[in-house]
Amino acid sequence: MAKRRYQFKSLKLHRSPGFPSDPFGRFDGFAQGLNILYGPNGVGKTTLVRLMRALLYQTKESASFEGEAILSHGETDYSLKLENKRLEQRVSTTGALIQLPGRNDELSDAYWLGLHDLLSAEGDNELFAQRIQTEMQGGIDLARAAKDADAIKEFSTRRGQIRAEREAKTAFEERRRIVAQTSELFDKLKELNDEIAQAQDVQSRHALITQALNYKEIEGR
Repeated sequence: MAKRRYQFKSLKLHRSPGFPSDPFGRFDGFAQGLNILYGPNGVGKTTLVRLMRALLYQTKESASFEGEAILSHGETDYSLKLENKRLEQRVSTTGALIQLPGRNDELSDAYWLGLHDLLSAEGDNELFAQRIQTEMQGGIDLARAAKDADAIKEFSTRRGQIRAEREAKTAFEERRRIVAQTSELFDKLKELNDEIAQAQDVQSRHALITQALNYKEIEGR
């Protein structure tokens, strides 16, 4: 047995952001199953869908809308009305104020469904669903863009590795240059130390010769 679903039978928008008063007539004659609303940007397609949600659930955006609708569920019709930030849902035949069966305002966002998701779930033309998804994304293939982004990331990572290798090589060459300079300085210091030692030896010999000459001079007297 097929599961019964809610179906809009009529819909009328009285006021919403961007449409101050009665911008459309009453929408009647919704078909069973999937209904497609199409038109250029700015004519109110999304506004009507948001009105439907505001009539089904008490949400934050309910305060921005005023409208009414007739909703059917099996053999029962419900009158929905949103006015002055107040949502009323009534049984059409009795006028009894109720809350729609199965309504859960906390899950209202869970029922937003992209057209490409719906086509993928209900249809058998995956290529068409992908085309619709691309169009809904402004003509951009996000899956391809994500793949390209990963490639750029990998390329960027490789460039980072090359840069790090170059920096490491430069640091190594600089260290080797410093070591070479240090070694050269050490050799020069050794040479200087040898020269100092030789100078000290010459000075010592000079002192001995001077003493010997002085001693010789004393003996001659």
